Amino acid sequence: MEISKKNIFNVEYTSVLDKSSKNKKWTSTFIKFIRDNKLISISIIVFMMCVGMNLILIYNFFKILQQV
Repeated sequence: MEISKKNIFNVEYTSVLDKSSKNKKWTSTFIKFIRDNKLISISIIVFMMCVGMNLILIYNFFKILQQV
C-alpha cells in the first residue's frame, strides 16, 4: 500500500514554463482540430465539394445557353 501511495503522489513541479508550447505551428493545431472534430471536418469537406460541383454545373449551363 505504501509503495502505491508513493507512486500516485510522486508529482514534480518546476518553476520554469515550457517554451515549446508557444512555438506551435498553425498546421499542427489545424490537424489536431481535424482529428478531434471529425464530423465537422467531414461536413465542411462535403459542403466544399457540393459548392464546387454547383459552380461547374452553372458554368456548363451558361455555356449551353450561349450556343442556343
